[in-house]
Amino acid sequence: MSTTLLADQHKKEFRRILVEFGRVMLLGLILVLGAYYLWQRQQPKELFVFCDAERVRTRLGKPAFVNEEQAFTGGSLRSDAQAHSGHYSARLSATAKFALETRIPHLTGEEEILIRIWRHIENEQGEGASLIAEIPGTDGGLVNTAKQRENGWELLELRLEPDCRHANQYLKVYCWNPTGEVVYFDDLEIRITPV
Repeated sequence: MSTTLLADQHKKEFRRILVEFGRVMLLGLILVLGAYYLWQRQQPKELFVFCDAERVRTRLGKPAFVNEEQAFTGGSLRSDAQAHSGHYSARLSATAKFALETRIPHLTGEEEILIRIWRHIENEQGEGASLIAEIPGTDGGLVNTAKQRENGWELLELRLEPDCRHANQYLKVYCWNPTGEVVYFDDLEIRITPV
């Protein structure tokens, strides 16, 4: 066999090996990127939910406060008599004791939950109006003592730390006014942070 013919065969064999090596490397890269993508999707992310009582839409046949992704009960209780921010708040009274209820599904049991809302009361009897959070299988939380005061509004704040027994449970948050007095709630914030 001539050396030219032998050199051509070696070049063809080298190209074939190079092409095969490129395919294996490409497949490996696709697998690594796919695994990284799936890993990233499984990493818990911080969740922030906010309701400022400004927008109302009909949900399941009833008016509800809404933001881009979440609905909150009590849209028919929207009032422009008081507002912490914007123009509206939720007005609770003797005839409307609950509002701003929402559910956050799929807790991991490995997060810290911070819930805040601003409350405006007309007199001291309204101090019993509360922010409540429930997770099935826990005592949840209730707060009606102001953490901060600002221009007639009071900040209620609740912290929860569910454990692994509460994985795949939901968080239910709402405002409750058992006092019979007129109480306004505005600017509900729910922040769920992975630990």
